[in-house]
Amino acid sequence: MVIVDEAQRLNPTALDCLRLISSMPCPGPHSIHLLLSAQPEIAQSTAGASALGQRISTRFELGGKESGEVWKYLAVRLARAGADDRVLFLPEAIAALAAYSAGTPRAINLLADHCLMAAYGSALDCVDEETVSNVATHLELASKQRVPYQGMHYECPGEFSNETWRSAIAQYRQQEIPEPLRMMAAMLMPSQVPLPAA
Repeated sequence: MVIVDEAQRLNPTALDCLRLISSMPCPGPHSIHLLLSAQPEIAQSTAGASALGQRISTRFELGGKESGEVWKYLAVRLARAGADDRVLFLPEAIAALAAYSAGTPRAINLLADHCLMAAYGSALDCVDEETVSNVATHLELASKQRVPYQGMHYECPGEFSNETWRSAIAQYRQQEIPEPLRMMAAMLMPSQVPLPAA
């Protein structure tokens, strides 16, 4: 498998090389698989009629998250990083973070990371709305209209609260691979390679 990150930056010649790599014969029953990770601009380079676009079998777009999904996304990220079940963001901070990031995962990551560092530097137990606002101003982020979430959905009942946060952290700590990625891996990996249990 060949994994290419930031694939939208590739020029047409490089994209054509990827097409040629995907066509290369391999010994045995296996073939070379490509996984392109890119910003939405990649769609222009891999439109259906293009030589590379015709070889793309699965497309997955991670869209913006709605306000109610942002705290679940943060819980997943923190659980993966080994966080305990302490509530690190107040509800007002989550709402502000959702507004300033417009639900975009990359913006959420950037803003949340800086907010956690700012809270630590200010000796706060958790991130509050003022911290999010100050950090967003420093990062020159304007409050934006939220974008509907179209990507992976993290299951967790209820609205944000101390209890649902702790429950989400505990639940997500036990998960190894999100189901859409497990399905993609099952399609691309040889059958004799076992997948980690969910």
